[in-house]
Amino acid sequence: MRIFFTLIVSLLLFLFIPLVLGEELTADNFAEPIIKVNNKTFLPNESVLVFEQNKPVTVDYTIKPKKDEDATKVDGRMYYTYSDLVNVKAKYTLIYREAGGWTNQPFDIEDGINVPNSDNGLDYLKINLTGYTPTIDERLKAIYALRIRVQDGGYILPPVVVYVINYQKFQEDLNSAEKKYNNLNKILTEYLGKVDTSKLAQYLDLAGSNLTLAKDNYNDKNYIRADEKLRFAEEWLIKAQDAADGVVAEYAYKQAKDILDEVYPNLDKIDIYLKEIESRGLINVSELVDYKAKFNELKNKASIISQDLGSVKALLDAERYKDAKEKAFECLNSSKELRESVNALLNELKSLIPESTATPTETTPTPTTVAQTNQSILPSIKVDWKKVGIIIGIVVAGVVVVGVVITVLRRYMKRRKWDELG
Repeated sequence: MRIFFTLIVSLLLFLFIPLVLGEELTADNFAEPIIKVNNKTFLPNESVLVFEQNKPVTVDYTIKPKKDEDATKVDGRMYYTYSDLVNVKAKYTLIYREAGGWTNQPFDIEDGINVPNSDNGLDYLKINLTGYTPTIDERLKAIYALRIRVQDGGYILPPVVVYVINYQKFQEDLNSAEKKYNNLNKILTEYLGKVDTSKLAQYLDLAGSNLTLAKDNYNDKNYIRADEKLRFAEEWLIKAQDAADGVVAEYAYKQAKDILDEVYPNLDKIDIYLKEIESRGLINVSELVDYKAKFNELKNKASIISQDLGSVKALLDAERYKDAKEKAFECLNSSKELRESVNALLNELKSLIPESTATPTETTPTPTTVAQTNQSILPSIKVDWKKVGIIIGIVVAGVVVVGVVITVLRRYMKRRKWDELG
């Protein structure tokens, strides 16, 4: 018995609920609505109306059933209304077929309109509202002047969409985009040939062409098209800014790496100088310990910068250009400071070693002359050139006398030989 009773109740609910909820409607149950905005015909999805902020807007919206059989389907339900206009005042006219109705009935836009059932159905429902466009922060905004939701049908009637423009914001956005474009172009010019700038150049080209179209359409008062092109330009400028960060980061990374490559040989020289100073005992132990501590600190800083540069490279490879740029400049500044400290310590250590001591740099031997060799061997001998001249003169005279004596003797011996033969 209980099961039978449950089945009866379920059957009654199944039959009764559709009657309570009403028949579901679609757009095919309605004729094309007759719409006027500020007394001008408005065609949904075709008409484009642009209003300034805080300007009056009037909407007349007439709803009719599409066919005779639809007349009794579209009544007996709520028509919920919505508007983005401010200070809205609304009224409606409801006319039934062969049964009269109501005209110019005020209603609250948030409450909507209740259309009761009638025997012959609805002839038409006309909604009239007036209001003002809102103040907006955007340069251009689409708003609903009127939107209708039909009970058991949803948003099946076309809405009245108009646009509100903020001229000041629009002009500011155009100027801002142009300024960004020019600044990024300067970066492109500055780094051209130093690192790869092809991606930045591509993005700027696309941004520039869209920005030009945006300005042209704005001047022609085609604000919808101008807004669209400006949005495209802004999107490309975002990509261009990211690419510019990558370009700047790449060059800063390159500079920091070059400085570090310059620092390492000087660290090697410092190491050699310290060993030379220590071996010759040129400074006391305390000073030597201090110098070695400074040297180890500089080596440690160089190692840290090298590791950080590895992180920069990884960020660049991952196209995290903003983070790479920040890290690269940290490395660049650190490497510059390191170079100054290394050079200062190197010069200080050089000053502690006598000039006669060979520097630790590798040099090519220069051929020496005999005079240079003699001069280096006998650096303390002072030559009296006057005495040298007298000595040379005596030697030459002696050579001449010896030569004359030898000649005379040869002639005497020759003559004696001939006398003996004769």
